[in-house]
Amino acid sequence: MNDMKCVMVIDENLPLGIIANTAAVMGVTLGKHFPHLVGADVFDKTDNCHLGIIEFPIPILKGNALLIKELRETLYQPGFSELTVVDFSDVAQSCKTYDEFIGKIADIPEADLNYFGLALCGSKKQINKLTGSMPLLRYWQANRVPQGNFTSLVGFFILLDSRETSKKLLTISQLLPITGEKGVGTKLI
Repeated sequence: MNDMKCVMVIDENLPLGIIANTAAVMGVTLGKHFPHLVGADVFDKTDNCHLGIIEFPIPILKGNALLIKELRETLYQPGFSELTVVDFSDVAQSCKTYDEFIGKIADIPEADLNYFGLALCGSKKQINKLTGSMPLLRYWQANRVPQGNFTSLVGFFILLDSRETSKKLLTISQLLPITGEKGVGTKLI
């Protein structure tokens, strides 16, 4: 497993809800194709069970529509056929059922798809070659952070000020709510 890597590349220009949906859908699909990467269930000190999660991190990298489209086209080349690729497009996101998706996608040429994100899993060397220079997706916008309790935030997103250069990954508990003239935001602690 040391020579294996998974990453997601998501369009940074999408609304936060679509970014979250894109990551969630692609994550479920990766889980289906790699069930052995999900660890065993664990128990806390009070003997409550917590379902197993993936055994290694999946970085979410910053992309845009053009970069993701070009990357998807590259991944169709024979040299990358060993990688598992999950794509999530505007067509998929617009459908309410999987049957609707099957019908719509069958009538659309690949060139007309607008990708919101890609998830790649496979050879660490190949994935690094494709994505090694891409920065982490960092999301910050005042007024988009809910007021009050941070437990309502989706835990797999890293909310950082875009000016922050630290590569340290933070958990939600390491972010403090702050208020100011521009609304509610977060402050690194």
